[in-house]
Amino acid sequence: RAVITAAGAQNVEAGVEARMRRQEVFADGRGPRYDMILDARALLLGVAPVDVIRAQILALADRADQIERLDFRIIPLGQEAPVFSAVGFTVYEFRSAESPPVAWIEAPAGDVYFSAPDDVARHIDIFEGFRSVALPPSDSVRYLHSLAGVIDRYLTAPGTEGGQP
Repeated sequence: RAVITAAGAQNVEAGVEARMRRQEVFADGRGPRYDMILDARALLLGVAPVDVIRAQILALADRADQIERLDFRIIPLGQEAPVFSAVGFTVYEFRSAESPPVAWIEAPAGDVYFSAPDDVARHIDIFEGFRSVALPPSDSVRYLHSLAGVIDRYLTAPGTEGGQP
């Protein structure tokens, strides 16, 4: 809820329900394969109390380790990357030749879809650039567990107990 609220969603409950439905698709074994890359800096936005963020990081690690159709990779803090994207995006590739791939950007003001081959190829190139510096799946899970153990250091205000100097 905190992330959806911080993103400026008009209907927070609808956003929560949509995310829960997506998680159910992962859990029931019927869903598609997902290749996901997350920049660890996204976990440091501080949009919820530290204990909530820690619980979310650990839940993500558990799911990433348990869901067979998920290839989860994380870009560790401080990792130099050969590409940049100002926003997160999803590339959907379909089994049917009649359904070409599309790139999707979710935004508070509305979603944007790109279907032109050059636009989709640009997003795929960015994704592959991120993949080239992301940790492999098993290392990503270990990294999340490690980050959860020190998250206070990053999310506590300077000058307070546990905060950065």
